Amino acid sequence: MMNYTFRKATIADYEAILELKIQVHDFHVGNRPDFFSDTENPFDKSIFQELLEFPEIQVFVVEDMNRIYGYAVTKILKFENNPIINDQRRYFIEDICIDINFRKKGIGSFLMKELESICKSEGYTSLELNVWAFNTSAIDFYEEFGMKTIMNRMEKIIN
Repeated sequence: MMNYTFRKATIADYEAILELKIQVHDFHVGNRPDFFSDTENPFDKSIFQELLEFPEIQVFVVEDMNRIYGYAVTKILKFENNPIINDQRRYFIEDICIDINFRKKGIGSFLMKELESICKSEGYTSLELNVWAFNTSAIDFYEEFGMKTIMNRMEKIIN
């Protein structure tokens, strides 16, 4: 049994997160090559640095013995004084990945529970994310975690 640690990411975590981001990107390219560009570096270090500095975004990692097994990029979504939407603060997972070689070992559940804990302690009204329809294993995982589909995004490819 591993002893996972959940913490905010630092610029020193870039290489490990990039390796995971490549796994996600390759999976997306394999399933939607019409949408995703096949690139060797889907996550530039300067973009990662900007994420770490942006106040509404938080980047977290899950590690054990100085090895990063997963990450999540989260964003605070606020709705205030909107005439058609109730005031609320939502915690949105922009990007998330668990190393493909270490899935089904409790790391994803640990990460999601930590994010849910932040939601509860900070008073967010919900924890949300987007997931591609082809990613059925992720959808199953999120549903097991208690997440529900709230809307569907549809497309018709024209050209």
